[in-house]
Amino acid sequence: DYSALLFLGGRYQVRSSAIGEKGPQVTPCRMTGASNLISVIFRNWRAKIVAPILFGIGLVSTFAGQLALSHVTTAADFGIYILIYNAAAVLSALGAAGYDLTAVRFVANALNRKDNSYIHSYLRHAVKMSGALALIAAALMLAYLAGTVGLNWPILGLALLVTLLWSWSRLAAGILRGLDRLSFALISDRVSRDFLVMLLAISALLLTTAVPIHMALLILAIGSLFGIVIGSAVSRQYLRSAAQRQRDDADDVLPALTPAEPGLWLLASLGLLAYNIAELLSSRFDVFALSYLSTAEAVGAFGLGLLLINLVTIPSGFITMLLMPAVAIAHHDGDRARLRRLFVLSTSASFATGICIAAVLAFLMPYLDRFLPPATVASLRPELLGLAIGVRVLCLIGTFPPVLLMMAGGHRQLILAHAASIAVRVILFVAFGAIVDANFAILTFVAGTVVVTALNLWQVLPGLFKGQGEDRKPSSPLQD
Repeated sequence: DYSALLFLGGRYQVRSSAIGEKGPQVTPCRMTGASNLISVIFRNWRAKIVAPILFGIGLVSTFAGQLALSHVTTAADFGIYILIYNAAAVLSALGAAGYDLTAVRFVANALNRKDNSYIHSYLRHAVKMSGALALIAAALMLAYLAGTVGLNWPILGLALLVTLLWSWSRLAAGILRGLDRLSFALISDRVSRDFLVMLLAISALLLTTAVPIHMALLILAIGSLFGIVIGSAVSRQYLRSAAQRQRDDADDVLPALTPAEPGLWLLASLGLLAYNIAELLSSRFDVFALSYLSTAEAVGAFGLGLLLINLVTIPSGFITMLLMPAVAIAHHDGDRARLRRLFVLSTSASFATGICIAAVLAFLMPYLDRFLPPATVASLRPELLGLAIGVRVLCLIGTFPPVLLMMAGGHRQLILAHAASIAVRVILFVAFGAIVDANFAILTFVAGTVVVTALNLWQVLPGLFKGQGEDRKPSSPLQD
């Protein structure tokens, strides 16, 4: 998640030259008094404890909400919900037009310069571009659903509404990240949307009532709308306060104003948008392929299986966020020795936590019928789920390289890795299209994950472990 780069906004800042040349560059602020990595992590955790709590609430809301929803909807309706949810997740990134990502750079830098006019110019430009691309994203959603679930107009209308509102809630959250309001950004983009769906599903489960697909989609749209309202209100209030503080400044020294740069904004946004779309599409490609080659019930079963598989990756996300400042400093200094220690630390911690979760899942595997709907249990093969979970744990070795590639401007390598992953899965789906079901989609997902992990490691490890006797080198380890 690119927003993790602002997880400790007070510790370092993200700046960039034009995307396509060097990509996002991280300028760390020195952390004094840290005798070792553990003390650095502990201090950072205490400094920003609210953000990981909200991040965790968002993850739990997604998992618990979809798990509970599978029990209160029909298998076909749940499959349609999973399909629309994943399509909206990808198309909303297109609708935000990448401006939710570049706000981290342009808004944050203008805020540091106290250049409010530049921020307002950027926001007006971002809203216009996002508005246009959100309509294109909605049209793509319409075309996609017409080819999969048919012309069910109530469902199509709600899916279009979800896509539009999700796009703009992404943009609102990105602006909040640029204003260094990460907690509100997490509420706007993750918590408000998935938390409401979780409340609906759990309430229906406790009351033993069914939830129509239209109601679930409507709540999803309302949650995205809340995110827009929260993001707009907080951003507006913050900018007003900043302008008032500037007017009340005793020295009356006006900041140097920078002219609007719409061409640069567009170029930077499209560069990060390409990577964001590649990553989102790669992680959800199997859902889309399955929706064309199989049934909605198979999509729902695969969606629940994927939730179980990805549970082992949740701790690695927190570990990566906590280590980000230390990685930024070591990369900035070209300190290979410290980067290697961070790589070993993050991989070991991810493995340890992932194995613990995998062990719990292995213990619960014979009792899946107590947690999952009977139709899903009948569709999924437990031994295949166990194999997929084991491979996913092994692939946790690849959680560190993308972070370093992002900091070194390796967006092209990351995009190519995801493109190769998608290509491998396309070949598998085309070659074995006659036997495609939820279990086959799990196999293709695992194959794609292995491809991405292997390519990212191949891009990073040779430069990272070259010259192990050198403690420091002025250039980036990835530039050799």
